[in-house]
Amino acid sequence: MTESELRREMIRLERRIDRERRARLEAEHLAEKKTRALYERQRELELLHRITDAANGATSVYETIQVTLDEICAYTGWPVGHAYLYDASARVLRPSKLWHLDHPTRFDTFRTITEAKDFGLGEGLPGAVLLTGEPIWIPDVLTAPNFPRARISSELGVVAAFAFPVLAGSTVMAVLEFFAVERIEREDTWLKIAAQTGIQLGRIFERQLAAAQLDQAHRELVELSRGAGMAEVATGVLHNVGNVLNSVSVSATVMGERLRRSKIGNLRAATALLAEKNGGLAAFLTADRRARCCPATWRRSPSRSSASRLTCWRRPPQWPRISSTSRASSPCSSATPRFPA
Repeated sequence: MTESELRREMIRLERRIDRERRARLEAEHLAEKKTRALYERQRELELLHRITDAANGATSVYETIQVTLDEICAYTGWPVGHAYLYDASARVLRPSKLWHLDHPTRFDTFRTITEAKDFGLGEGLPGAVLLTGEPIWIPDVLTAPNFPRARISSELGVVAAFAFPVLAGSTVMAVLEFFAVERIEREDTWLKIAAQTGIQLGRIFERQLAAAQLDQAHRELVELSRGAGMAEVATGVLHNVGNVLNSVSVSATVMGERLRRSKIGNLRAATALLAEKNGGLAAFLTADRRARCCPATWRRSPSRSSASRLTCWRRPPQWPRISSTSRASSPCSSATPRFPA
């Protein structure tokens, strides 16, 4: 083999080795990329799993939010996390006392400013999330047009930020925000995880709303049952009272009809006439013209049978009984009384 042929063979071998080296590097890079993707995916699943476990086992929504703040800050490596809670009556986001702070003293100014301000619809980073119902990323809050806290103080100690909503159905119940100390461009993977986390946390609020609605329905059923029981009792009482009143009405009607048909009024008139002359009864019966009406009045008085039916009439106990002696001396002692013409 000549020197030129040997040189060409060496060049060919070098090119082959170079191609193999590049192919190996590409394979290693691809394998590393896939391994990194698998690792990140595993971290994502572990993060969501821990948050899900916290949501299912927590006794309060605040406990779950605190766990979420800590887990996301650990996953992203960002030092600050905070939660806003939605006040439906005022329609604003109010800052909570739920924080994750790697260095509390370092972010003391930022914390003081944050806890002093509520955010309405579309105002600041939390308000923008409340308006859109979607996660939002800000690479640099110091230059962002809609970050009022940066205008209050330029020494916040934070730069990059992202926030996401906690959704119960389509309603924003809370907003969680996170901050880094340097400028960081948008990470779509993180925002995707944040959206899934917000949905997972929203189920806690949904369970609370369902429990509140169930409790309200239970109270309403108890009130309806109580009202139905009282109505039944009142119906029974009114029925019984109605029966009594009906009996009284019938009895009063019958008694009134009997009194109306009786001639007790005639006897009352004659009795009143005799009572008027109680002191001079003999002279009255013999000399007074009005005594002439007494026999007719007595004749018009009720018969024995009809009078016996008037069980309510009795001789007054104060009337004196007329003895046989006084009856003999009385002008009316004869079988047929005499009246002057």
